[in-house]
Amino acid sequence: MYDAIYNGRCYAVTGEPTLLSFSASDTGTCRVHVRGTDDLQKVVIRKGNKPVYVRCHIEGPECRFEWTDPEFDAGMIACYFVEVVQVDGEMAWSSPVWI
Repeated sequence: MYDAIYNGRCYAVTGEPTLLSFSASDTGTCRVHVRGTDDLQKVVIRKGNKPVYVRCHIEGPECRFEWTDPEFDAGMIACYFVEVVQVDGEMAWSSPVWI
């Protein structure tokens, strides 16, 4: 468990367990895979607390995509995390990833 926390492989959910995998590379590319317990309403990538990418109108309970931050600056520290909202109102949040 401590390794998972240290490596940022933890996430929080409300309700039934949602599977969430999130990673961000040192080039500003984020990879997201979500498998919810109901249809997904939206998946939001946040940089700090600011939403920088929103995927809406997802058909079904699963979504997988990559997104590259067009404003990524390798000379600056950035923190990304994912927020997931299902149509039934349940939510999930990834651990922050610092790059």
